[in-house]
Amino acid sequence: MNLFLKRNVESFLMAINENEVCNNNDVFFVVKSNLFDLFIEGDADGGVFFTYSIGYRCDNLVKFLSELSPERINGFIIHVFIYRENLCICYQIDDLSSRYEKLLLMNHNKIKSIIERLCR
Repeated sequence: MNLFLKRNVESFLMAINENEVCNNNDVFFVVKSNLFDLFIEGDADGGVFFTYSIGYRCDNLVKFLSELSPERINGFIIHVFIYRENLCICYQIDDLSSRYEKLLLMNHNKIKSIIERLCR
């Protein structure tokens, strides 16, 4: 992982006040919290993926996202899937040109509407 990306990811983790972080070849960081699990992944081209594993309780993730600024971000949802009874949403960030903005300013309205539709 390049140093710039690592600093951005660490800033994001500090922003959500989580300390349980692990590192391996496939998943850069795994955050376990009482709200949801967050997997931060990367690919060879430098793309970053956030995968939220939130069980069937979407309200915690929606609450978390609503606390972030609703500003736009260059990114999009890659896929939504069910894994081990968890609803997972994979979100890719295209460009990490800003130190904090790109990781903190997610388009939560788009994610929220998809989660709400899936949970109905």
